[in-house]
Amino acid sequence: FAEQTANAAREQLASTEQLEVPSPGWDAAGTTRTVERVLLIHDRTEIRTLLWDYVGLVRSRDRLERAARRLTVGRPDDSPSSPRKPSDTTAGPG
Repeated sequence: FAEQTANAAREQLASTEQLEVPSPGWDAAGTTRTVERVLLIHDRTEIRTLLWDYVGLVRSRDRLERAARRLTVGRPDDSPSSPRKPSDTTAGPG
């Protein structure tokens, strides 16, 4: 079956007129060069692990709030050494 399908696809491609559509050149305006790819990989891995651990199939309000706090830029880690204040129980900045 796969061979018949591949042969039919080859025949159809051979009989189809190819359109020449020019692609625009690369425009680097507004982009930045990432010098250290390892930083991006580390951030991606850290976020993936955090979501896996706290927002996976088994969820609780405490886990979701903790994940939201850790994903909010500028907030300290939710380390066991830092005391939990009542204001820390809501997700989001502030």
